[in-house]
Amino acid sequence: MFTHRCRSDGQNAPSRHGAAPEAIIGRMNVRFPFDDKRVTLGRAMKNRLLIGLTVAFMILTGCAGASTLTYTVGTNIADNAKSMELFQASERVMIRKLAGNDIKDAQVTVVPSGSGSAVMTLKLPDAKAADIARAMLSETFTFDIRLEGPKTPGMSEGETNWVPTGVDGSTLLWIYAISNPDTQEIGAELVFNEQGQNLLQAAFTGNKGKSVGIFVRDLLVSKMTITDEVLSSHILISGIPSEHVAQIFADDVNVGLHAIFTPTK
Repeated sequence: MFTHRCRSDGQNAPSRHGAAPEAIIGRMNVRFPFDDKRVTLGRAMKNRLLIGLTVAFMILTGCAGASTLTYTVGTNIADNAKSMELFQASERVMIRKLAGNDIKDAQVTVVPSGSGSAVMTLKLPDAKAADIARAMLSETFTFDIRLEGPKTPGMSEGETNWVPTGVDGSTLLWIYAISNPDTQEIGAELVFNEQGQNLLQAAFTGNKGKSVGIFVRDLLVSKMTITDEVLSSHILISGIPSEHVAQIFADDVNVGLHAIFTPTK
């Protein structure tokens, strides 16, 4: 779909080169081989040609290059309140990711449509931005927790041999961004299902003093030391610099694990 944006004063919007299309065409040296008797016809044809070139130029230079994508947003959780939180988080995540890719003038809206789903609409400036958005919404998201294992030959002093614990995205129920007004401590609370709790308990038992690492998209995002072998139903990541950063982390993981994006057009 092509959208031609014009200024409120009725003039054409400037092109990406900084001048209106008419100004650029106005600098072209157009000659018409007509004699004096046909000058009126020549001017009419010249004006008609200029109008045609202007319209073509506006289309080719991106005045009509905007793209709109629509996705159905589903979830893999049964809690309606959590689904609503997830829809809001998915909007925040996409706005942040598009801005992180230097995509300007993008609009993202997520509107609940009933039956535990929502509609995401992305209005993007061009086809390249649309391709980037499609890739974002189709990428695989991974989460897992690993335990510090014994060093292997050839490892450097600061290198860690991370061993899988079996705790992955299927065992993580939700992440909450939390803050304690009394201590000013900001963190993220990770809540696991029963399988995840059992796997973590097995990893913690007998490993006091060792480290556990939290990996997102196969990248280490947090490293903690086991101080107590008795595990509760959650893990608390502390030391996050701000509530905004804690919310970004929670949104990213919750949306990555629990939101399902299906293109509709």
